[in-house]
Amino acid sequence: MPNPITTLLPRASGGGGTRSETEGVFSSLFSPSSPLPIAYCLLPLFLLLLTGCVERRIRVTSSPAGARVWINDQQVGTTPLETRFTFYGGYDVRLELEGYNSVNELRQAKAPLYEYPGPDLIATALPFKLKPLVKWHFDLTQVEEKTNPEAARENLLNRAESLRQQALSE
Repeated sequence: MPNPITTLLPRASGGGGTRSETEGVFSSLFSPSSPLPIAYCLLPLFLLLLTGCVERRIRVTSSPAGARVWINDQQVGTTPLETRFTFYGGYDVRLELEGYNSVNELRQAKAPLYEYPGPDLIATALPFKLKPLVKWHFDLTQVEEKTNPEAARENLLNRAESLRQQALSE
């Protein structure tokens, strides 16, 4: 019975010789007739297809709900909503709801640590999808005329008197 570690092979000079099984495996891996080199070339390509991606999202909520939302002058819907975004940084956000003061603010979408250069390559190559979520909440205030018309009138008259005094003093 032959030794399982070595296999008898003919030598080119006519004599017999021995070669270990590991030598046979390595030589067959890299021989042009073997399908394994093709598999090793396709393996990285296949792994790239399995990689996940990063799906960046912004969630906008308001109190009360139902406000129309514009981000960078594009209407994206009504609160509560989630929308995708591409780049981190500053966004102009506007909310409008009838009976409430509109809100215009610059809000920041801050990048998580795995989105910084370097770790972002690893995060993109992971075989699952990362879903960072930026949350923005807005508290809307009612228009004063709707809640208390007498106080709104009094406030308007006080501001007018203040402006008149300022104009006369100059």
